[in-house]
Formats: sequence, structure tokens, C-alpha cells
Amino acid sequence: MGQLQCFVTIHDQDLLLACEAAGQFDAFSKHTYLFVGPRPVDRIPFDVDVIVARRFHPNKEKMPQFYDFTGWWTLMHHELVEADNVVFLQYDMTVTQPAIERRIVNSLSRDPGMVAFTAGYFGPNWMLTVPGFAQTYRAGLATRGVNPDDFPPFNPWPSTQGTAWRTEEFYRYMAWFEPMFDVFAGHVLAGHLAERTVKAWSVLNHEEHYMPGVIHHQALDAHGTSALMAGKHKVYQERAGTFGK
Repeated sequence: MGQLQCFVTIHDQDLLLACEAAGQFDAFSKHTYLFVGPRPVDRIPFDVDVIVARRFHPNKEKMPQFYDFTGWWTLMHHELVEADNVVFLQYDMTVTQPAIERRIVNSLSRDPGMVAFTAGYFGPNWMLTVPGFAQTYRAGLATRGVNPDDFPPFNPWPSTQGTAWRTEEFYRYMAWFEPMFDVFAGHVLAGHLAERTVKAWSVLNHEEHYMPGVIHHQALDAHGTSALMAGKHKVYQERAGTFGK
């Protein structure tokens, strides 16, 4: 196995081709696109490394509101990671420091905890105002016998966009998360609920480590959830409606 493999979650081949043309992820010695959703992949060149989640059986691609997580589950369930360490990015992220691979490997070799590239959102937690969010989050963790009231004080749902793991720990995390698919399914912010279980895992297992400034996230909001939070319901409906098409 190699030291590190980078997976980039993506859902549209035009975006993938643009990423490749720009050399967006060339800072990594090996990057693989993790294609989620049902859109065509017929124009992706044969020499581009891509895993199309829906081609594996079983898969969870009928649950598009989870975004990254259906692809992550495919990697775990089918044991598709080929390296000792794994990095997860999204198509709208760019590397700002060229030595990022060495830094990640060094960090994970010292400590088992997940590495997060952005430190998250530390203002008032707007997600607590979303109907059913906190209750659904608690119900998800309850499938593993976890009560967030037992956690030490911290912002309970800091956003961690972009992560790196020891592959063995990532597999354990996804196996631990699996029953939460059924709990979060159908909630308009299922993907956000899923993301925040990474923090719960870190509290229960290994403290996470932050590496700010090495990744820039454009946050293009392809799925419209940020628009929804801003009250732009029409924009949300347009984007959410096209994601699975």
C-alpha cells in the first residue's frame, strides 16, 4: 500500500474535466475522483482515475442528500482505498500549500486522530434553528448509545470540510456511522447531520487535529443548502432538484 490517496467527491463530469484541466489536485501523488449520483460519465478520459459509486453493489446512491457519505460508504464497504492514509476533498476545494501531502502523512503518523483542513464554524450555531436538526442528530447518535450531553463543552457541530484519516480508522468510522443513514434519511440537511458525526467520533475516540490554511474551499453550494439557510428557497429548490439528475 502507498502512503496516501486523495479522493475528490464530485457529481458532474463537466466539473471533473475542469478540475483536471486546471491541475486542481496535482499536489497529491495519487488522486481519485469519487463520483456520486446518477449523472453520465461517458466523457471522462480512460486515464483519469475515477470510482463511480453506483457501479458497485451494494451501494447507497438512492440517498443523494448525503453527498460525500454515500461515496465514502462505497469505499469502506468494498475496501477500495489503496493506501495507508486517505484524504477526502470536494470538487470546489483547491490546495494552497504544495507540501500538503508530506504534512498530512507526518501528522497521521504521529497521532491517529482525523485531520481537518478547516477549523469550522464557531459562531452561534444556526443549525439549532432548523426544525428537527438537533433532535435528528441525537437520534442518530443514539443508535450507537451515544448522548452528546455527556461530551465536554464545545460547539457540537463544527463544520469540517476536507479531512484526512488513517485508512483503518476511516473504515471503523464509516462502519460506526452506517445505522445513521436510516435515521438521517429524508431530512433536508442529511449531509450536514452526517458531517457533524465526525466530531462525535473524534470526541469518543481520538482528538481531531486541525491544519488550517492548506485548503481553500469555495463553497459553491451545488446542492443549495446554504441558499436554504439564507432564505433563498427558490434557489435551493432549483439546485436540490437537479442534483440527482
